[in-house]
Amino acid sequence: MYSKFLHLTNLIFHTTAISFSAKRDNPSRSTRFQLIVFCQNLSDYKPANPAYGLDKVGAAQSAMQSAQQAEVNAQNALDSARDAANQAEWAFHNAMLGVKEQVVAQYGDDSDALQSLGLTPALSLSK
Repeated sequence: MYSKFLHLTNLIFHTTAISFSAKRDNPSRSTRFQLIVFCQNLSDYKPANPAYGLDKVGAAQSAMQSAQQAEVNAQNALDSARDAANQAEWAFHNAMLGVKEQVVAQYGDDSDALQSLGLTPALSLSK
């Protein structure tokens, strides 16, 4: 079991840079979970650097999970806001089509009012 622990430790700590980066960390999540479980099963695990104690690692894992949940919630909110904006854009588009129809109904399809909206009067189209 100890040799498997060393293999997992080497896999995680020697293949990834230990620094903050904008690039997402993507080592196997199951490998990280296995490493935590192995460490928890080592009754005499007392790292020389207290920053790597199980309490600190557990806190880091909890912070990671909270941040991931916040990311999911933010993505869901963004998706909902995008859908609402899209619906509002279509409602505005349809309202403007209605305005055009009302201008044509009130002033006629060859009127100056239609032209003032930037639309081409019917008489201009037939020429």
